[in-house]
Amino acid sequence: MNAAEQSTKVRTFLAGLLAQKGDRKAFSDSDALGQAGRLDSLDLLEVVQFLEQDFGVDFSATEFDPTRLGSVDQIVTLIDPRGWPTELPTEDRD
Repeated sequence: MNAAEQSTKVRTFLAGLLAQKGDRKAFSDSDALGQAGRLDSLDLLEVVQFLEQDFGVDFSATEFDPTRLGSVDQIVTLIDPRGWPTELPTEDRD
């Protein structure tokens, strides 16, 4: 599946999720839906489940960062393994 197909699938999922809440307003691929208050924390859990089931995204392999799930563009970046950091940040525990 190429990036355009991924975007379409993610956009369709998000539109359905928003429609369940009565939100049928249009959005662009770059709109920050979480920051705009259109997606809440429970919605993000559904997005995570969708990404794990439909695209094989493994959130246990990296830190969960809800800000990376705010727009179609950000989500598509997560689907592409090149969008994931190669190393997790480490904390200085001195």
